[in-house]
Amino acid sequence: MRKKLSTSHYTQLASPNGSISPEEWVNSVIDQVINTNRKKIAFFDNFPPQYVDYYKALQEAIAVRIPDEQDRPFICLKIQGSNRQNDKTAVDIGMAGGTGPLSDATALVNFVTHLSQSDHHELGDNRHAIAEKMQNFSGVMYSMPPPRDLSHAKANFKDYRHLYAQVRRDIPCSSLHILTNTGHSNKWVFDSSLFFGSKKHGRVDDMTETVAERIRQNSSGKVLILGTKAADKAQLYPKLLKARGLEPILPRENIDDTAAPVYLQKIIDQAKAGKVNEKMPGKDQTCGQAFIDFCVMHVNKTGATSLLFSCTEIPMLLHTIVPNQGNTYLEQLKEALPKNIKFKFYDSEEIFVEAMTEKSRTLQNNPSLRAKITSGETKEERLHIKLIKDIEKQIQSLETRAGKISDHKRNVLESTLNYLRNPTAANLLLLEDTQKSNPLYTKRIMIWGSKTVALVEDALELGKSMQEQKIMSRSSDIKTQLQSFKRFLKADEQNTDETPRKSFKSD
Repeated sequence: MRKKLSTSHYTQLASPNGSISPEEWVNSVIDQVINTNRKKIAFFDNFPPQYVDYYKALQEAIAVRIPDEQDRPFICLKIQGSNRQNDKTAVDIGMAGGTGPLSDATALVNFVTHLSQSDHHELGDNRHAIAEKMQNFSGVMYSMPPPRDLSHAKANFKDYRHLYAQVRRDIPCSSLHILTNTGHSNKWVFDSSLFFGSKKHGRVDDMTETVAERIRQNSSGKVLILGTKAADKAQLYPKLLKARGLEPILPRENIDDTAAPVYLQKIIDQAKAGKVNEKMPGKDQTCGQAFIDFCVMHVNKTGATSLLFSCTEIPMLLHTIVPNQGNTYLEQLKEALPKNIKFKFYDSEEIFVEAMTEKSRTLQNNPSLRAKITSGETKEERLHIKLIKDIEKQIQSLETRAGKISDHKRNVLESTLNYLRNPTAANLLLLEDTQKSNPLYTKRIMIWGSKTVALVEDALELGKSMQEQKIMSRSSDIKTQLQSFKRFLKADEQNTDETPRKSFKSD
């Protein structure tokens, strides 16, 4: 039986079914969505994946009515293909959105397009094929715009925290993906029951690591990082890129006495409000043109040969059509950059979408890997959590120490943390490379031994055990399917009447 959601936490509304246009559907629900007043979550159950563009239209309409994101309503979409609508397990893919509701909606449309391998970015051209290809998909969008300033925090942070934790409990997922780069700086809040839920309701799959690894594989030299002021301050991507031997560059050229990170944030904020083609305050340039000029100036000043768009609003800005010209701001940016350099562009949203697509396909093809939501944690899970905390604590202690030895230890521990959070063969190779390039990490600081070495060894042992368990689980699942298949064949051989044969499918 489907869990009944409390009316004190949710206002349940009708998901689209194609009987009316996106605009008509938006008009039918928008007032009810806005009237939740951030005291409840507007909930759409069994939202068909082929209609996610209706959700984007809803967020566009909300942005017009409520320009300030922190005043926008809480929305949850439980997105399910036709074969997953009565599924009692946790949904496969969780998407933690809200810090950019409009860019989240754009990312969701791109995700569905990518996962369904649709050639049409306009979903209306291909709905039937998308429904067929995504019949085994399940996901949830938590669009929970946070309070950003003190007055809003005082007014509704308690409701915000409570509702976020509640929706994570009510609609858990196997893998949680934070749809904002900046949000990864505070990803621990998604693992804490004191904030936005616990690990057992969906473990965070760190996609910023995937972005950094993509750049390492394809670039060398200087990487210009273009993102939010908060991510700049937290040194999110500089840390990840430095650990991989790359040279990160942050914007530092002031614009009319305005600090570069502050000016870039103004561009991002205007893009968030859906005003890419409107002029910047006090400027003759549109928001989109201001971003192009900002990029070109910093490329010329720094000699960067790669550009990382590390805020999910920036791709939305770049793919906007320039008024009266017919091309996009991305096309104009490429034209404005020096022609003698082959620049590489990294769109964090695009890489996020690819990472979610890969995870979704893995879970659809291997149902045994889906999370089993329980009230407790195994001994191994507790050890895993403790080891992560111990490594994070050791990294923090090393940040207060200067010197090459401390730098080597910190680099190896950060790579170890990446492996422990996602113990894949690729991350193990990355850790081994980091160990080789940072040999001083084995040096003792204290007379009784190296804590760093001990933590790395424990992580390698635990990671190996976790990887073996995954392989055993997959092997067990295959064995079960083979047994089922043998039973099917035996029954089929005995079937002598004209009853149509059942086909065997791997879930």
